[in-house]
Amino acid sequence: MNVRRSKKAARSFFDTGKQFGAEHEPIGPLAGGSCFFKPVQHHKLAGGSPPNEGLIQTDERRRTVEKREREAVALAKAHVLTCGDFLMLQDLANHLSTNARFLSLALKEWETDHRIFSIEQDGCEYFPTYAFRSLGGASPIAGLTDVLAILCPMKSSWGMSFWFISPNGLLGGKRPQDVLTNEPNLVISAALDEACGVMHG
Repeated sequence: MNVRRSKKAARSFFDTGKQFGAEHEPIGPLAGGSCFFKPVQHHKLAGGSPPNEGLIQTDERRRTVEKREREAVALAKAHVLTCGDFLMLQDLANHLSTNARFLSLALKEWETDHRIFSIEQDGCEYFPTYAFRSLGGASPIAGLTDVLAILCPMKSSWGMSFWFISPNGLLGGKRPQDVLTNEPNLVISAALDEACGVMHG
């Protein structure tokens, strides 16, 4: 009987010791080699912030950046459509003093051959006026074909319209669309530089 009580008391002692050890930590020795213990403190995150607060803030910043990018693209598109450099079929036919029906058939053929490109907005198709010589001629500038062959694989139609309308350092700050008629080879070189920049990041 005494043996059973002794084993029971020993188990109770060890169970109490395990609980004590889980809730306390040693901080230094006392005389005789024993240690002095203090309760373990469970620390909270600094400021009491939940662990996913940083992820939430990062997601909010990403959404803000994406919103600003969408707004910038919308403004750029509005500028391209209102600056007069792109016209719908009938307006382009009037601009070139040619028949709209004939021009419609020709534009389809030229687009297939990558001699010209168009942009689309709200179901309407717009064509660049700078693809044609200002002093007459109802065919696209020859050098445009080479430029489009370089840019088409890496840019959308809207992306190309942004490139043509933007000042270019290799062209002395001039816009590609303003140089295309008289110096198409310079525009081709600028397009090649653009392609190299995209490929190499």
